[in-house]
Formats: sequence, C-alpha cells, structure tokens
Amino acid sequence: MQNFLLRTASVAAITLASISMQAQAVNCGRTLASAGTLTATGSTTIAPGSPIVPPSLAGYTAGLPNREYALFNPNDLVYNGDSTIVGGRFLAANLTGTFNPSTYGLGDGDQVCMYYISYDRAVIRNAVDQLLNGSFLFTPCCDLIPTFVPDLGDVCALLNAAGITGPSSVNNLNDVFNVVNALGGSPSLESLLATIDVEINPLIASGTPCTGGAELCYTVSNAVCYDIEAAGCSTAAAPTGQAHTVLSNRVQLNWVPQAGAVACQVGGKRVPTGPQPSVNVTGAVINTTNVPFAVAGAGTTWTWRVRCACTTTPLAVSPYSAYGDTFSIPVAREASMLDLNPTLFPNPAANQLTIQLNAAQDQETTMTVLDLMGRVIESRVVSVAAGVQSINLDVTAYTNGMYFVRIGEAEAMTFEVVK
Repeated sequence: MQNFLLRTASVAAITLASISMQAQAVNCGRTLASAGTLTATGSTTIAPGSPIVPPSLAGYTAGLPNREYALFNPNDLVYNGDSTIVGGRFLAANLTGTFNPSTYGLGDGDQVCMYYISYDRAVIRNAVDQLLNGSFLFTPCCDLIPTFVPDLGDVCALLNAAGITGPSSVNNLNDVFNVVNALGGSPSLESLLATIDVEINPLIASGTPCTGGAELCYTVSNAVCYDIEAAGCSTAAAPTGQAHTVLSNRVQLNWVPQAGAVACQVGGKRVPTGPQPSVNVTGAVINTTNVPFAVAGAGTTWTWRVRCACTTTPLAVSPYSAYGDTFSIPVAREASMLDLNPTLFPNPAANQLTIQLNAAQDQETTMTVLDLMGRVIESRVVSVAAGVQSINLDVTAYTNGMYFVRIGEAEAMTFEVVK
C-alpha cells in the first residue's frame, strides 16, 4: 500500500516525455487492434461561437466497451511543480464529438484538438470502489493514505468533492479525469494516460492491496486540431438586407454590413429628381441610421443605397448596394405642438444655447441644426413635455458663425456662435 501511494504521488512529476500522444493501443495482456484514424469533416477552421462538426473515424477495431471523444487546448499548457510541461489542458469529453469551443472560453485566434479514446470504465469503477470501500489489515484504504503520503491529503474527500462517491459515479471520461486528479494527476490527457501506464496498471498487475483487479487497457487515435478564426472582412460584395421603418417623426434605415466592417456610408436620392445627400455611419453600431422628416421634407419620396468599409485608413470599401428600397415622408405635418414661437438665449452663444418653448402636448420631435450652406450639423430626436421648458444645445465644438436651428415643423431660427 505504501508503495502504491508513493508512486501515485509522483504522477505530478511525470513529464510529457513519459507518454507519446500518438495513435496507440495499450495491450494490458489483451489483443488490441487499431485505435482508428480521425479525419476532420469539412474545414479545420471554424468561426468563433460555431460548433465543431464531428470528425469521422475509420479503422477502429480495438473493441473496447467505452469510447469517447476528448477535447483539449494545446496552447493552455499544464505544468509540473518543476516547471516541466505535462501537456495541453483537458476541456471535456462526450460521445458525439460535437463541441462548441466558446463554451470553454475559446474564441478568435485560439486552437483546440480532439482525440478518440476507448477504454473499459469498469476497471476505474473497481479502483474507486476499493479506495472508497476497501480495507487493508482491517484499516480502510482512505484512512491509510494520509499516513503514508501526507502530501496527497484526504484522497477520498477529494473524490467526494469531485462528485465521485462510489463506483456508480464514474460514468464517462470527465469522471475518470476527476479520479486521476484526486490521485495527484493534472488536467491533461498526457497525465491521464501516464497515470494509467506508469502508476495504476503496474500496481494492478502486481496485486498491490487496494488496487487489485484487471488492468486498464485503452486506445488513443491521432489528434485532429481546429483553428478558431473570425471571418475576414471582404469588400467584394455590397451590404445586404436593406429595409426601412417609418416612425412618428423619422424613417429608420437598416441593412446588414459584411462581417468585420468598421463603417458604412448611406447615399440617398430624392425621386424622381432632386438632391443626393450621403451620411457616414461610424461607431459601435453601423447597421442603421435615421432620416428625420424635417430634414427630408414632407411629402417627398426617397430611395437609398449603402456601402461599407473594412478599413478606413487606408480606405477599403465595398461596392454600393443597388437603389432598391424606397420610402416616402408623410405629407401631413406634425400636430401643432407649439403655442409660442421658440426663443433662443444667449444669442450669440459661446458654449451652450438654450431653446425655450411652450408645447401644447407631450410629443417626440426633431431638433435639427444647419449651417448657412444648408448642411446638417446635428439632428436628434428630443422628447418634449406639455408646457414651458428648455432644450439645451451644446455648441462648444461649433466654429464661429451663423447657424439655423429648427424644432419639429416650426420655422427655423438663426443663432450665432462667438468664442
């Protein structure tokens, strides 16, 4: 028993050199044939958040009863106490080979690999049963472990904390890892197999107390690895999904930019003839913009197109979409909401202009600021409550000069900025 525990405690000192993660079949006195060959189904490059398509398995003839796919992160290295590498961190195992790397916090730029492992789970269950329930010279195995190997601590408590309370708790490879970790191993496939090869099987074969029984035979296929990469931005195709929604005082335009785009440009055209303005859409949201009624003009009809840029410096921009979406601005003006003409102060303004008005009812309206050339400097939707109130306009960033401001359908007013 002492020999077993001391040897088990040394699992954490097993290096990557102790086990080769090539396709292999460990015989354990049995005849095991091929571990099989894994081949990726489709591309080995997947988009962030996308599941792995299960690889195909060919040539497996070993015939062991329990077979699972094991996923690990080859770049998250597990180290021994002496800083030598054990292997990549084990992530999960299942019967299907379908994993979503994002479940394990992996995204763009990461890599994951998969093996197909077969084994006999009954052997592990037997070992767990003997550790938790067996005895040596009338002393429970669990009570003997701290006596001989204090560094391991209470192995049975560790097993119970990992949800291993008896042989029936070992139902898959994830549970097998919990058993190996409680016995001093580390969370890597190399550590799992090294524990079996170097620690468990020799002791089982020698009939050491608390470990007797059949040896654990296993097979391991080759590894299949997958690179996680976000789709690159392409300027080959125009944005799609143009649509509009007419709201109470504006038209909202929506589209679908190409993946990875950083900015878009919307070009409008009044039909049948008229101005052709454009607006750049930047920031965190680049798939929508608003056209205020007051800016477009009541009773007018417009069509629009859009293009998007993968980079702005240097400029790499897609073609424009076709003029394929048309909308009309309602002829009816907004309900009269101003009993008094708005007043502005101070005028001239240096940093802040206050617009005072008296509204007859609660309503959303549009405040639009234009320069003397008629270009829109600022336009936003404001909520106006019934009664006298003020709207503040920050003009700190405005250059000196004359400007127009219009609230809803009221007549535009002139103000001056002087710094």
